Amino acid sequence: MIKEYLDPPTKLTKALEDDHLINFTTWFNHWYPDVYWFHVPNENGGTAGKQYFLRQQAKGLRKGVADIVILHRGRNGEPFGVIEMKRETKKLSTPVSKEQVECLNAVSAQGGFAAVAYGFHCAKLAVIDFLGPSTVSIK
Repeated sequence: MIKEYLDPPTKLTKALEDDHLINFTTWFNHWYPDVYWFHVPNENGGTAGKQYFLRQQAKGLRKGVADIVILHRGRNGEPFGVIEMKRETKKLSTPVSKEQVECLNAVSAQGGFAAVAYGFHCAKLAVIDFLGPSTVSIK
């Protein structure tokens, strides 16, 4: 099952997906310091061009791999989790691609936590849903 986290803020920031990922990284590393996770940079090469993208594909790059991979058991027994990050509303975001759905379905079929999160706030909700509340104490 693919979970969707969509809770548009009352005031849109119109931040890019990269900005949401950077904020997520800071938040996650602070509240879940012992959890091994990473971002998969599988964009299409952008300004690097077609040759860069083709070379990356030759090295194993796959279209549609989720942005965030969390190698930690979830609180409901999932062996690992992935989150596809989008901008904070569907209107601002690119649609979830066929390849992204395939990745999320493959994760779910293996018992993993699979989610699409619209913005940094929703990515936090997905992590809390998957891992549970952080045990880091506020100093």
